[in-house]
Amino acid sequence: MKFLMTIKPAVFLLIIILFFLPFAQIRCDSTVITEMKGIDFVTGKEIESGKNDSDGPSKVEPNKFAVIAFLAAILGFFISFFSQKIMLALGEIVSLVGMVMLLLFKNDLETQIIQTKESFGLIAINYLFAFWASFALFVFYVVFSLSVLLSQKKG
Repeated sequence: MKFLMTIKPAVFLLIIILFFLPFAQIRCDSTVITEMKGIDFVTGKEIESGKNDSDGPSKVEPNKFAVIAFLAAILGFFISFFSQKIMLALGEIVSLVGMVMLLLFKNDLETQIIQTKESFGLIAINYLFAFWASFALFVFYVVFSLSVLLSQKKG
């Protein structure tokens, strides 16, 4: 049971840390336009266009799905310190929400960037290790807590 108490917060802490690493790389043809961290999608970011025109930097607004996924990781971290069965189930729900929000974030980002008329089909998004690792950790926590809940039910 002590192992369970240490792995639960570690999973969510690792997800929070992963949000501070590069999540996505936006490319035009084969040229990298920008690389954005997960926290950039949570707080928003100004991207330098690299042109010498008067347009200035473009602003990437916070993505609501990324914000909810990040908040789910923070909430899951605090919930994970409690050992009651209801808190384990609540942590599972929070993790499930985080997992779904990352999928919705991915879909929303692709819709916003790739399917715009200005992209002409040349803009691509590469999701980097931190994105996929945080998604995998949310999935891991759901499966892990479900197995713990089922084993407690049998015992």
